[in-house]
Formats: sequence, C-alpha cells, structure tokens
Amino acid sequence: MKTKPTNLTQIRSTAIGRCNRLQKLHRHLDQLRPAFRAWLNGSIYIGGRGAYRFRTTRELTLWSDLARSIFPTVADFAFAAAILAGDEPAVTAAPVAAAKAPGRTNVIQLAQAA
Repeated sequence: MKTKPTNLTQIRSTAIGRCNRLQKLHRHLDQLRPAFRAWLNGSIYIGGRGAYRFRTTRELTLWSDLARSIFPTVADFAFAAAILAGDEPAVTAAPVAAAKAPGRTNVIQLAQAA
C-alpha cells in the first residue's frame, strides 16, 4: 500500500536533492570557476537550446554540459557565479566623516535659547 507523500517527505526530498547538487558542484568547482568569471565578464551567453556559448566565436564552452547538469536554471548559474567566482572583493576605505564648516549656526541651541 503506497502512502500519500506528506510535507515532511517533500522537504526531505528537496533537501537531499540540494545536498547532492552542492556535492557535485564542490567536486567540479575548479572546472567551473573560469565559467563563473566569464559569466560575470559577459563573455558567454545562453544559446537557443540552453547551451553556454562564447560571444566571440559562438562555440560551445567545454563546461556547458556540466553546468547544465548542476544548475537547473540560468538564474541558479548566475547566482553561483556571483558568489563563487573566486575574485576577492575590493577593499574599500571607511567613509570619512564630513568636517563641520567653521561658523555654522547650531539650530538646536538657537531653539533652546528662544
């Protein structure tokens, strides 16, 4: 007798599927890192059948099938590219507080004095 799937079994199934996808991504991360950089640079695009192609030569990329097997949608690939491209974020200096101009009137002191 087959039972109807419950919410818990659906959650488990989704979680196991995502874990498997993350493990596969981890195994092939070094192969996909140049793909992520190329995506962020705009040097690749999605062809008519969903394959990743170079903009300059229009040839299929070597990792196209791998990326399509790991990432079910282009949005998933783009999100992974944004996170895992391997480029270190640029260090920015802390914002400098604007110096007070000399001779400015303190409006709060004027209101309290009145």
